[in-house]
Amino acid sequence: MSRPPKPIDWKRVDELLIAGCLGTEIAANFDMHPDTFYNRVSEKYDMGFTEYSSEKRAAGNSIIRAVQFDEAVRKRDRGMLIWLGKNRLSQSDRDEISHKGNIPIQVINYSNEPIEPWKDNQENKKNRIKKEE
Repeated sequence: MSRPPKPIDWKRVDELLIAGCLGTEIAANFDMHPDTFYNRVSEKYDMGFTEYSSEKRAAGNSIIRAVQFDEAVRKRDRGMLIWLGKNRLSQSDRDEISHKGNIPIQVINYSNEPIEPWKDNQENKKNRIKKEE
Protein backbone atom coordinates (compact mmCIF):
# COMPACT_ATOMS: atom_id res chain seq x y z
CA MET A 1 0.00 0.00 0.00
CA SER A 2 1.43 3.38 -0.98
CA ARG A 3 1.29 6.32 1.32
CA PRO A 4 -1.34 8.97 0.68
CA PRO A 5 -0.27 12.00 -1.38
CA LYS A 6 0.70 15.12 0.50
CA PRO A 7 -1.94 17.83 0.35
CA ILE A 8 -1.32 20.80 -1.94
CA ASP A 9 -3.02 24.15 -1.48
CA TRP A 10 -3.61 24.93 -5.17
CA LYS A 11 -4.69 28.49 -4.45
CA ARG A 12 -1.35 29.05 -2.73
CA VAL A 13 0.47 27.45 -5.70
CA ASP A 14 -1.23 29.93 -8.03
CA GLU A 15 -0.28 32.85 -5.77
CA LEU A 16 3.35 31.74 -5.67
CA LEU A 17 3.51 31.25 -9.45
CA ILE A 18 1.94 34.67 -10.04
CA ALA A 19 4.60 36.11 -7.71
CA GLY A 20 7.28 34.52 -9.91
CA CYS A 21 8.40 31.63 -7.70
CA LEU A 22 10.09 28.65 -9.31
CA GLY A 23 8.64 25.16 -9.28
CA THR A 24 11.47 23.90 -7.09
CA GLU A 25 10.72 26.63 -4.54
CA ILE A 26 7.01 25.81 -4.52
CA ALA A 27 7.71 22.09 -4.17
CA ALA A 28 9.91 22.84 -1.16
CA ASN A 29 7.06 24.91 0.27
CA PHE A 30 4.94 21.74 0.32
CA ASP A 31 7.84 19.52 1.45
CA MET A 32 7.96 17.38 -1.68
CA HIS A 33 10.36 16.55 -4.45
CA PRO A 34 10.05 18.85 -7.49
CA ASP A 35 9.32 15.91 -9.83
CA THR A 36 6.45 14.80 -7.57
CA PHE A 37 5.09 18.34 -7.60
CA TYR A 38 5.36 18.60 -11.40
CA ASN A 39 3.54 15.27 -11.78
CA ARG A 40 0.77 16.45 -9.46
CA VAL A 41 0.34 19.63 -11.50
CA SER A 42 0.10 17.54 -14.69
CA GLU A 43 -2.52 15.27 -13.11
CA LYS A 44 -4.63 18.17 -11.83
CA TYR A 45 -4.50 20.54 -14.82
CA ASP A 46 -3.87 18.13 -17.71
CA MET A 47 -0.87 20.15 -18.88
CA GLY A 48 2.84 20.27 -18.12
CA PHE A 49 4.21 22.40 -15.33
CA THR A 50 6.07 24.68 -17.75
CA GLU A 51 2.89 25.58 -19.61
CA TYR A 52 0.88 26.03 -16.42
CA SER A 53 3.53 28.16 -14.71
CA SER A 54 3.94 30.31 -17.85
CA GLU A 55 0.24 31.19 -17.76
CA LYS A 56 0.39 32.17 -14.10
CA ARG A 57 3.67 34.09 -14.48
CA ALA A 58 2.15 36.05 -17.38
CA ALA A 59 -0.77 36.96 -15.14
CA GLY A 60 1.69 38.19 -12.51
CA ASN A 61 3.60 40.23 -15.09
CA SER A 62 0.40 41.93 -16.22
CA ILE A 63 -0.46 42.82 -12.61
CA ILE A 64 2.99 44.34 -12.11
CA ARG A 65 2.69 46.36 -15.33
CA ALA A 66 -0.75 47.64 -14.36
CA VAL A 67 0.42 48.70 -10.90
CA GLN A 68 3.52 50.39 -12.33
CA PHE A 69 1.42 52.23 -14.88
CA ASP A 70 -1.06 53.27 -12.20
CA GLU A 71 1.75 54.47 -9.95
CA ALA A 72 3.32 56.48 -12.77
CA VAL A 73 0.27 58.01 -14.43
CA ARG A 74 -2.40 58.38 -11.80
CA LYS A 75 -0.06 59.29 -8.94
CA ARG A 76 2.32 61.27 -11.16
CA ASP A 77 5.43 59.46 -9.92
CA ARG A 78 8.18 61.21 -11.92
CA GLY A 79 10.73 58.44 -11.45
CA MET A 80 8.30 55.80 -12.66
CA LEU A 81 7.22 57.98 -15.59
CA ILE A 82 10.85 58.38 -16.65
CA TRP A 83 11.46 54.63 -16.27
CA LEU A 84 8.38 53.76 -18.35
CA GLY A 85 9.37 56.32 -20.97
CA LYS A 86 12.84 54.83 -21.31
CA ASN A 87 11.68 51.22 -21.34
CA ARG A 88 8.43 51.38 -23.30
CA LEU A 89 9.04 54.39 -25.52
CA SER A 90 12.83 54.10 -25.97
CA GLN A 91 13.33 57.59 -24.60
CA SER A 92 16.81 58.61 -23.49
CA ASP A 93 18.53 61.17 -21.29
CA ARG A 94 21.17 61.77 -23.97
CA ASP A 95 20.90 63.35 -27.35
CA GLU A 96 22.59 60.97 -29.71
CA ILE A 97 23.45 62.09 -33.20
CA SER A 98 24.13 59.56 -35.86
CA HIS A 99 25.13 60.19 -39.44
CA LYS A 100 25.23 57.87 -42.38
CA GLY A 101 27.28 59.05 -45.27
CA ASN A 102 30.54 60.76 -46.02
CA ILE A 103 31.71 63.76 -44.05
CA PRO A 104 34.73 65.55 -45.52
CA ILE A 105 37.57 65.93 -43.03
CA GLN A 106 40.33 68.44 -43.55
CA VAL A 107 43.70 67.30 -42.23
CA ILE A 108 46.15 70.05 -41.32
CA ASN A 109 49.79 69.01 -41.20
CA TYR A 110 51.96 71.26 -39.05
CA SER A 111 55.06 69.16 -39.54
CA ASN A 112 57.31 68.76 -42.59
CA GLU A 113 56.49 65.06 -42.90
CA PRO A 114 53.75 63.88 -45.23
CA ILE A 115 50.69 62.42 -43.54
CA GLU A 116 48.86 59.46 -44.95
CA PRO A 117 45.60 59.53 -42.93
CA TRP A 118 44.30 56.29 -44.43
CA LYS A 119 47.08 54.34 -42.75
CA ASP A 120 47.05 53.61 -39.06
CA ASN A 121 49.56 55.17 -36.67
CA GLN A 122 51.76 52.07 -36.46
CA GLU A 123 52.30 52.04 -40.20
CA ASN A 124 53.05 55.77 -40.24
CA LYS A 125 55.62 55.28 -37.46
CA LYS A 126 57.30 52.46 -39.39
CA ASN A 127 57.51 54.64 -42.50
CA ARG A 128 59.04 57.51 -40.52
CA ILE A 129 61.69 55.20 -39.03
CA LYS A 130 62.59 53.84 -42.49
CA LYS A 131 62.91 57.36 -43.91
CA GLU A 132 65.20 58.45 -41.05
CA GLU A 133 67.58 55.51 -41.60
